[in-house]
Amino acid sequence: MGMVTSIVLTRCLSVSEIGTYELMFTYIAIGKVTTLPGMSHIITKGVIKGYDLIYSRTVKLSFYFSVIGAVVFVFGGVYSLLAGRDNAMAPLMVIAGIIFPVFSLGQWDSVLAGKRKFRQSRILCISTGLASLAIISITAIMSRNLVCVFTAACLTQALTGVVGYIIARKQIGVCRVDRVLEGELLKQGWKITFLSVFGFVVGRIDRLIIGTCDPAILAVYYIGSRIPEMIKSVTKELLMVPVTHFSTMNKKDNIKAIIKFGWVLLLGGVMITLVIWVLSPWLIVFLYGIQYKGAILVTRLLALTIGGVLLKYVISTMDLMQGKGKYYRQITIISQILYLPVVYILFKKYSMIGVVISTLFTETVAFLGFLCYFIGSYRKTMKG
Repeated sequence: MGMVTSIVLTRCLSVSEIGTYELMFTYIAIGKVTTLPGMSHIITKGVIKGYDLIYSRTVKLSFYFSVIGAVVFVFGGVYSLLAGRDNAMAPLMVIAGIIFPVFSLGQWDSVLAGKRKFRQSRILCISTGLASLAIISITAIMSRNLVCVFTAACLTQALTGVVGYIIARKQIGVCRVDRVLEGELLKQGWKITFLSVFGFVVGRIDRLIIGTCDPAILAVYYIGSRIPEMIKSVTKELLMVPVTHFSTMNKKDNIKAIIKFGWVLLLGGVMITLVIWVLSPWLIVFLYGIQYKGAILVTRLLALTIGGVLLKYVISTMDLMQGKGKYYRQITIISQILYLPVVYILFKKYSMIGVVISTLFTETVAFLGFLCYFIGSYRKTMKG
């Protein structure tokens, strides 16, 4: 549904407007660090342990801190407007700031995952996805205006959060306050959140660099990355069911389950990559138009990361759920620190393709790091 939405947008907005649209959502994604995204992991962990109160606690914290992000966006947009700058992003920043606090309600899926309400979770995702597709597409077709389309996109995200919050609240049970458990969970949540501040910026530095230089180039890069990112995102959603189930096992059985299904993920990634390499020259032009022909190479190269990313996701979740996320934090920080100088050097030399090569390098380092962690866990657990 997200892919269909992107197809509609490329047919209704110019290449430069698509770049501005993507750059603005990059800012929003980075701004969402103020909604404490690291808390989503501890919500699932707390709910699995039967401590449902952790959800209410984290939602309040997330809302309070999100006000910081809202103020920054509104101030930045108003300042640009009053300064008289010819900046297409100024009104978008004001709109984002007004809606921003509602984004703090986006942790509802962590509750449903912890409660194992997987069917309900997927139905809600599909329903809100269809609503988003309809609202954004109709707005784009009727208005062909960037501000209107962006407002519709923000409102659909906010609506999803509100509906999800209402449903999640109905799943929360009554339990006693456990200050010790709550303190441990929040401590881990803060650690992951502080890590995500760095990770959110580094993870989107590619779009920031390209978009700042030229939104039109960012549009091509965005379209090129769309298919690989969609495949990884959808597959992670599907994997959430077995991965959450794995985390309820003891660590030994969890490791055995990963060994059993890990090869499937790697081989599936290879098969998907081969299909993308063959079809992307035709698919990109057919779906998005000849003006995005430069996105073909981006799609092909980023497809190489699919299998590794999926297996990395399964292994990292084991560390987050079975342990305290120590190795997850260490591997993530190391790979991201390495990424910064590499992307700077390669972007200056090879422009957009340099950014893609930097991503391949970072993903490979992270994958090897998690693989080493898993091998170590296997040896330690099986000996025990």
